[in-house]
Amino acid sequence: MDIQKSEGLGGILKEGISQSIHPVQFATLKKESFENPLKDLSLFSDVVVDVRAQLGKSQKKVRDILDIKKGSIIKLDKLVGEPVDIIVNGKLMARGGIVIVSESLGVRITEIVEPIYESLR
Repeated sequence: MDIQKSEGLGGILKEGISQSIHPVQFATLKKESFENPLKDLSLFSDVVVDVRAQLGKSQKKVRDILDIKKGSIIKLDKLVGEPVDIIVNGKLMARGGIVIVSESLGVRITEIVEPIYESLR
């Protein structure tokens, strides 16, 4: 091995080992066809996800939050009749209207938000 002084990064001289440098050659990648990941979701059928219906949002100062008591009203950013957001694991998935189902509240889906599916294709 021949030790010589060579220019390093940033113009700093440092001791180096003389080596031969060759260009890297990569193997050619083959284009493979992949099946649609949405085709068979049965593997995930038992996975539990968090589903929330968001009626609306509001921003308040801490002093306003501390003044909240029974009977207080918090104004939200949605109007009466506007669809509520359906959020799955923190991502907007759909929108819909509030309905009553056997004395419980529910949401009838009226719109699916497409970007959540685009990332799976």
